[in-house]
Amino acid sequence: MTNEQLKKKLLKANELNQKSTAIMSEVFDYLYSIGIDPTETPSKSYNADTLADAITCFVAYDEWEIEDLMEEIKNAIERNEE
Repeated sequence: MTNEQLKKKLLKANELNQKSTAIMSEVFDYLYSIGIDPTETPSKSYNADTLADAITCFVAYDEWEIEDLMEEIKNAIERNEE
């Protein structure tokens, strides 16, 4: 790989990371808007204590299954509606 190719890959990775950060903000903003604080909501994920950690681990490290994460979010929404 040439230095120019490496530079392009690093710039692309930076661009994708910025997009990911923006989308994650949308997810967290939505949860806050419906009354769920993901930093205070416990998680059953094997590698996260809170829903925020579980979401971050899923997105950043491909940990946990999307179905399990969605079920946990659904349960948090239902508990919040009670």
